[in-house]
Amino acid sequence: MPPQPHAFMRPGNIGGLVVKNRLIRAATSETMATASGEATDELVRLYSDLARGGAGLIITGHIYVEPRGQYEPRQLGLDRDERVAPLARVTDAVHRHGGRIFAELSHAGSQSLIPEIVPLAPSIVPNAIFARPPVEMTKADIGDVIAGFADAAARAQRAGFDGVHLHSGNGYLLSQFNSPFANRRDDHWGGDPQRRARFILEVYRAMRRATGVDFPVTARLGLADAVDNAAVGNWERMQVSRGWELIFSAPRGAGINPVLKHARYIGGSSS
Repeated sequence: MPPQPHAFMRPGNIGGLVVKNRLIRAATSETMATASGEATDELVRLYSDLARGGAGLIITGHIYVEPRGQYEPRQLGLDRDERVAPLARVTDAVHRHGGRIFAELSHAGSQSLIPEIVPLAPSIVPNAIFARPPVEMTKADIGDVIAGFADAAARAQRAGFDGVHLHSGNGYLLSQFNSPFANRRDDHWGGDPQRRARFILEVYRAMRRATGVDFPVTARLGLADAVDNAAVGNWERMQVSRGWELIFSAPRGAGINPVLKHARYIGGSSS
């Protein structure tokens, strides 16, 4: 009897998506886009090489969803329709080698390094690393960014991506809303764990409406702030994450990381 492959080399499922193995290339920033944010030959070669290396799933580096969300020069964007055709070359290259690819969608928030951008944030809180004063987001700003994530997800789907991955870590905007350190609001978008969680859930719901019920949506969730006296907030966010009810599309035992189809906050102690 021939030896069985290691478990991580067996096929798996993410919702209804089949991946040839369980090796996932984690999102890593490339800075290989054009100055205006479009995919290049260099980027196509990178992802072709990664797929040829055998990973079942590749997650791109973070892609900004609206112009104010750009983090650094030569970062990929999905903020307008002109981005779709160049990115289709990337997904085609991955698929030719039997791989799958997710687009990581992000908004830099107060951490934008682009001088022409006035950084956005849930609250005006000094950023210990980037030291750029942000403006507090209005309700209109919040609505625009949520719509930006939804539109970017739809463009990713049209470009041939097999799913999208939300970047809610590393101090970017989605994680800022979840953070009691960065989010000092007392309105529909902040003031307690449930209201701080509302932003990412509304982003998810808008993306789901834009892409349909079967398109995979995954996320990374930052649960710790690398600042002094953050222990209480970090503990709170771990409890919040345990309090989210997740309904998955994959049947039991179907495979790895089933795709989140619906989510709602149902509780969780902050003490």
